Amino acid sequence: MVSQRKKFLASYRSASVNLGVVVVLFSISPYIMGQAAQIQNQDDNSQMLTDATKGLASDDETERKTARVKLLGMGQAAIPMLLNLLQSLTPTIEVCPPGSNLPCQTGFRSVSNPKTRIRAEVISLLGQLHAVAAVPLLIKILGLYDIEGAGIRYWGPERDALIEIGSLAVPELLESLRMAEEKRQTIRLDDGSVATFLEIEIRILDVLGRIGDKRALEFFVKLKESNPNPYFQSSLKEAEERIKEKARQR
Repeated sequence: MVSQRKKFLASYRSASVNLGVVVVLFSISPYIMGQAAQIQNQDDNSQMLTDATKGLASDDETERKTARVKLLGMGQAAIPMLLNLLQSLTPTIEVCPPGSNLPCQTGFRSVSNPKTRIRAEVISLLGQLHAVAAVPLLIKILGLYDIEGAGIRYWGPERDALIEIGSLAVPELLESLRMAEEKRQTIRLDDGSVATFLEIEIRILDVLGRIGDKRALEFFVKLKESNPNPYFQSSLKEAEERIKEKARQR
C-alpha cells in the first residue's frame, strides 16, 4: 500500500514538472518568436540598406531613384549607414579648435566626379530624413570648397540638408558661428585678403537665415559690432531680414 502511494506521488510530481515546463515554454514562446522575428527584420533591413546604398552609385538614374525611395522609406533606420557612407566619401577636414565642427580653412576646389555625386545624394537623403546626428559633419563640409573654386555664394548640398533639418541644427550652427568669429578676430590681415573664417561665417549666416529660427537674432546683435567686413555685414543683414520675415508669416 505504501509502495503504491510512493509510486503515485512520484508519477504525480513528474507530471507536474513536465506540465510546468510546458507552461513555461508556452508562456515564453511568444517572446522567443518575437526576438527571432526582430533579428530577421534587422537582417532584412541590413540587406535592404546595403542594396539601396549600392544603388546610389549606379550610373542609371532609375536605379538611383529607386534607391532613394527605399532609403527614405526606411526612415531613421537608414541614418547610421548613410552617415557612415558620408564619412567615407568625405576628405579629411581639419577643424579648429580640435574636437569642434569648425573647418580651419577651405582648401579644396569644387570638382565634379562620381564620388562627389554620390556624396551629394547621401547628403540630400540625410537632410530629408532630418538626421540631427549628421549636423556636425555637414557643418564641416560647409568649408570643404574655397572661394576661388566655388565663390562666397557657393551653394552646396550640405546647405540644403542643414536647412531641411531646420531648427534642430540651429544650436550647432550658432556654436560654430561663434567659434568662427572668435578665430577670425585673431587673424590680422595686412594684404587686404579675406580671412578664411569669414567664408564659413557667411555660409553659416545664409543657412541660419533660411532656417528662420529667431534664436539666432540675439547673437546677430553682437556680430553687428564685432565684424565690420562689408561682405559679412551684408550677409548678416540678409539673414536677419529672412528670419524676421519668416516670423511675420507665422
